[in-house]
Amino acid sequence: MPDLDLDALASLYLLRHVPRQDLKAFMELAERVVLRSGQLVFKAGAPANHALLVVTGRLQASVGAGESREVLGDIRSGEVVGETALLDPGGTRQVDVRAVEDSVALVLTAQVLARGRHNRAVIALQHHLVATLARRIRSANLHLQQRWRVLSTAPSPPPELGFLDRVRAFFGSA
Repeated sequence: MPDLDLDALASLYLLRHVPRQDLKAFMELAERVVLRSGQLVFKAGAPANHALLVVTGRLQASVGAGESREVLGDIRSGEVVGETALLDPGGTRQVDVRAVEDSVALVLTAQVLARGRHNRAVIALQHHLVATLARRIRSANLHLQQRWRVLSTAPSPPPELGFLDRVRAFFGSA
């Protein structure tokens, strides 16, 4: 079973410039979890009250079940999963996350971030989260712009359609 040590944490790209004393303090702040291959880590619809920093191993995000299950992507060492829980208290998980390899992660909570607000590892993590969210917003904006271009060249809906019908047409739902 994988273990977590200071060298593993120091090897993560997002923590590469953090002094070892801050990494050690960060390891004392955040709970360590060991995830076995195949273990369900997050279930869509479940309450979301923490995120995970994957230190070793690999997780996988998916939606749906059985034949309709669609893999959205892998979460690898150095990546954070479930970060919306840190920004939107009381929210729910949007996707299933399962360990596809034995993995070790650190549990990130609002309390960990608050207690470690002067810790350089926590500060690096917060910068990483902000940059990740900015990339996602940019990507969503590009997707909406592309969708808008497609719709702007399509024939206009008949005037008898109501506001909700026009919104559904814009976002692609029937």
